[in-house]
Parts: sequence; structure tokens; C-alpha cells
Amino acid sequence: MDRLIDKLIVSIGCVAIIVVAEPDAFAIVAVLWALVASGLFEWLGAPWRTLPLDAYLVLCLIWPLFLPMAPLIVYDALRWRRREGEGPTLPEVVPLGLAVIVLINAALMLAVVPGVLVFLFSGLAAMLSWRTTTMRERALRQQRTEDELRGRGIALEARNRDLRERRDYEVDLATMAERGRIARDIHDNVGHLLTRASLQVEALRVAHEGDADGALDASLAAVQATVDEALASVRESVHELHEGTLDLADKLRGLVGEFEQQSGMTVALTCDFDSVSAPVCLAFTACVREALANAVHHGRAKAASVRVVEYPALWQLTVEDDGEAEASTAASSGATGLGLSSMEERVIALGGHFFAGPAPSGHGWRVFCSVPKAKDDEEARA
Repeated sequence: MDRLIDKLIVSIGCVAIIVVAEPDAFAIVAVLWALVASGLFEWLGAPWRTLPLDAYLVLCLIWPLFLPMAPLIVYDALRWRRREGEGPTLPEVVPLGLAVIVLINAALMLAVVPGVLVFLFSGLAAMLSWRTTTMRERALRQQRTEDELRGRGIALEARNRDLRERRDYEVDLATMAERGRIARDIHDNVGHLLTRASLQVEALRVAHEGDADGALDASLAAVQATVDEALASVRESVHELHEGTLDLADKLRGLVGEFEQQSGMTVALTCDFDSVSAPVCLAFTACVREALANAVHHGRAKAASVRVVEYPALWQLTVEDDGEAEASTAASSGATGLGLSSMEERVIALGGHFFAGPAPSGHGWRVFCSVPKAKDDEEARA
């Protein structure tokens, strides 16, 4: 719209020059040719867009009839593409040189008043062209800056989310470790004391089994029942505290369901395990969340599969999608690969192995994690 208004102003000035120059019947030809050349400049792509301008400027050198419309051509001739650290190319320089020659020719061929008007309106056209070009470049730079800031904001938000997940992960691990410590303390101290008390009461009952007084045996039996009940209660509490597993299947089902609802991607979930320790549960949950997010955001996947399998010596997680492996590879190799490095750190911290790359079939992306049980058991006993 800015260009159209500029050209309308310059065209009105050119028509005014024609009127002052006492035009003949062929002046309309110059007007039409100038409008066609300016229109072709807007329509054609580089490097052909400057050819209509060159042709019209050559006609201005041959027939002075075309000189009054020269300011409109000068407006387009100054619209060469600005490149950082570079000047105009040869196809862009030619109309500039021809425009200078045409203005000199106008001073020689036209009368004083029309010649002065051609120079004045050519200067006005140059200023309008420079102003509009500068405004557009400034708006483009501002848009690029806004896009860059928006991208940095998204990256910062993703990093903050990852940091929050790491914090929650570490808090959960610390909670599980503390629960395990409390359970061991109760088991080693209170549990053993109650067991010893139960054995001592049983020994007293055996020692006084032949006594005529049955009240003592009844009292000892009541004490032993109380101690056994307390011991059973302690064992139950210790079992609950020491329970180092979380329901990974429920977590994954909830995560997959929520992800399918939000992203529209179809996710097939397979859970083939009896139980998974708390650290592995938290690590696998975080890996699945990050892998599915990458499948949508980077690979633009439409379907994915999540499979968790328990083997005698390890747990194994596999996440595959049908997205674009090239896009996922580019994302993992750049600054946006923070999610993959976070997944790898979680798995390696548990003594496991991590792999992320194109699927063996050549289509889609694959995330593979394996965590040995022996390492996890050692951490649970620590």
C-alpha cells in the first residue's frame, strides 16, 4: 500500500509535467508505457524485473516524448535490494546509470520549466523510494528481532520446564531414599527388639508351662499376642516405607492419554513388566514425556509407540515415531538438544545406556534406554 501511494503521487507529478510541456496526442503513449514498465517491475522476479525499466529509459534517450514520465521509473530504479556489506548488483546498477543519463538528457532536450519539474519530481521520487524502502527494512528487522526473542523465550521456557522436572525428579529420589533409610532403621532397631521380646515371652511361657497357676501363662500369652501384633504392624509399616516402586504403567497411561488429547498424535503403549523401581520409574516417565514432545515439535510425527519391557537383569524403554528423522537430527545437534541430553543424563545416572537417532527402518526417530537392575538394587540398599 505504501508503494502504491508513492507511485500515485509521482504519477500525478509526471502528468503535471506533461500538461506544462503542452503535450500532443502521443503523450498518452508515454504514460501507458511508463505504467506498464512500473507494473512489470512489480510482477517480474530478479534479475528480469529491471529490464522494463532499462527499456523505458532507453526510449527516453531516443524520444523526448517519454521524458516527463521518467520520475516514475526513477522511483523503481532506486529500489535495489539492500544487502548487508554489499552494494547493488549489475542488473540493479544499469537502471541507476541510465536514470542519471536520462536526467541529463532531460535538462538538454526539454524546456526550462518541464526540465526543472522533471528534476524536482525525480528528487521527490527518490526520497519517497528511499523512505519506503528504509521503513520496510526497519519493519523487517523489527520482525526478525521479535521472532528471535520469541524463539529465545520458547527455548528458555523449555529449559525452565526441564529444570523443574529435574528438581521434581531429584526431590522424589531424595524422598524415596529417606523413606528407605527410615524403613531400614525401623527394621533393624524396633523390629529386632520386638522379635527378641516375642522370643523372650515365648521362652517364659515354656519355662512356666508346668506351673499350677494358669493366670501367669494367660498373662504371658496376652503379652506375646500384643508383641506379635506390634511386630506385624511394624513389618507392614516398614514394607510400605521400603516400597521402592511406583506404578509406572499408570503413569505412562495417564501421560500417553493426556498427550494424545493435546497433540492429536496416536501413541501405542506396551507395558511388559511386573514392577519398576522408583528412580527408574521417574527416569522412564521423563524420557517418554520428552521423546513424545520431540516427536511432535521437531519430527512432526503422527504416530508413536512406547514399549517398556522387564528382563531378568534390566528394564528397557523404547520410543519410536514416524516423524522426520532429518528434522529430529538437526534439533538434537543444535541448542534445542537439551531434552536429549537431559534424558541421557538421567539414564546414565542409573548406570544405564541411552541412544537416540533414526529408527533402524530408516523412517522416524527412535529413543532407546536400558537400566540394569543390579545398579538400582545397590542404590536402594545404600
